[in-house]
Amino acid sequence: MRGLRRLIVSVLAAVALASPVLAVPAQAADPSQVGQWGAPFAEPTINGEATDEYCVEESQEGDDHDGKHVTCKPTAGSMAILGGDDVVYWDALEDTEEV
Repeated sequence: MRGLRRLIVSVLAAVALASPVLAVPAQAADPSQVGQWGAPFAEPTINGEATDEYCVEESQEGDDHDGKHVTCKPTAGSMAILGGDDVVYWDALEDTEEV
């Protein structure tokens, strides 16, 4: 009985602590004040060529290995907001698509 009481008290305490975090505001906040996620996007080109593919096969100077020879779109491993609608992003690990 004592163990059951501890379990119930623990569950109620966890719910009480989590409820402010899980609460949904009655009105949505103004995106200009709190920010807003945009729709996912991908670069339209790889090396200036339009493609819907994530990676394209392409031999490059210095590719002296038996692995894949591909060039891929960046994954935005690093990103910086430049101001206004301008964002710069790049793949944080250069040329890892061939690893």
